[in-house]
Amino acid sequence: MVPADDVFEEWFEIIGGVPPYEITQLAGPTVEIFHIGRDTMVPPFASGWRWVPSTTGSPHTFTFRATDQLGATTDITYTAAVYANTDTSRFMYISPSGNDTTGTGTRASPKLTLAACWGSTEDTSTHANKQIFFVGGTYDIGTTSGIELDGERITLNNNKPKTYVGAYGTRPRWNNAGTYTNWEISANLRISNLDWGDPVYDAPGVGRRFAQLGSAPVNGGFANIKFIGEIGAPNDGTNNACIYLNDESSEHQRMSFTYIEFEDCQDMLGMQN
Repeated sequence: MVPADDVFEEWFEIIGGVPPYEITQLAGPTVEIFHIGRDTMVPPFASGWRWVPSTTGSPHTFTFRATDQLGATTDITYTAAVYANTDTSRFMYISPSGNDTTGTGTRASPKLTLAACWGSTEDTSTHANKQIFFVGGTYDIGTTSGIELDGERITLNNNKPKTYVGAYGTRPRWNNAGTYTNWEISANLRISNLDWGDPVYDAPGVGRRFAQLGSAPVNGGFANIKFIGEIGAPNDGTNNACIYLNDESSEHQRMSFTYIEFEDCQDMLGMQN
């Protein structure tokens, strides 16, 4: 689902082939296709599309063809149901100009903090199925009141939203601020178009990270994220990673990573199995 009359941006998740890819649109309302690295032939390579939808004709179906450098092709189809961007049962906007008390959660009347979408406890499920849009600004996870701490982390389960997006034309930033997120969800987790700073130790000197995907079968993807901050710990082999995959239960986790940047970081992924 996407909000009407707002710029919607999606990144292609293409597995295999020889990048960069040439993308052509075969069906659906006309969109803008954009590329990273294709024209200069300098990696990293990524492609996506932008569209300003209206509710007319919803749902819309789009088909694209990706052609790699050897001429191999694959077709990609998306279906987008469009709803009014004032529909607060589906969308919530958060902005530095917002107010958690008086804001309604629309772009014209946004909320202010992460606490607005996460609620006061792990069991709060008021906004579980909403998409969260950040209109610029910096948001500190560690100062999010009401969510129970488990060591150096907060656990976000199926009661919480699964989609977090930096609104087009802005570049919001998440700071861990002493607390990292442990995602224990069974539905698709999608985070895109933002900076993520201030990695945190899981315990003193052990396992510094930005986030952890817990033992639940997390699926989804990260796109257009810049991780900012040093994750090295005093000892080698201590599970340092931007994203740590905790797979103790042997349950399947499938995550895609599209156009990920690093500043002072090493080791994109770590895993326990």
